[in-house]
Amino acid sequence: MSKKNNFDNTVLAMSEWLDQRMDAYLMLLSKDGQSGMIMNGDTDDIVESLASGMVDHKELRAIVLKAVGMAMLELDILSQNGEEVDGIGDFNLN
Repeated sequence: MSKKNNFDNTVLAMSEWLDQRMDAYLMLLSKDGQSGMIMNGDTDDIVESLASGMVDHKELRAIVLKAVGMAMLELDILSQNGEEVDGIGDFNLN
């Protein structure tokens, strides 16, 4: 089995396990340059929990903020190269 298939199967297995046990969740899985994301539940609840976790956990805050900075730089480069970047201006903090 390829690393990609193994990674995808791991994400799928975790999502099935979480679906049976949790009402809402966000799971990010990153390994060897691959990433996967699964989410279930109300987006506002998930964002609130993530924000609370960032306040409570310095390590989580550092990881999320560094990732956001890197992503914004990449998205800016894509946008400058004429590629359409969906959602880049759709932030509503209220």
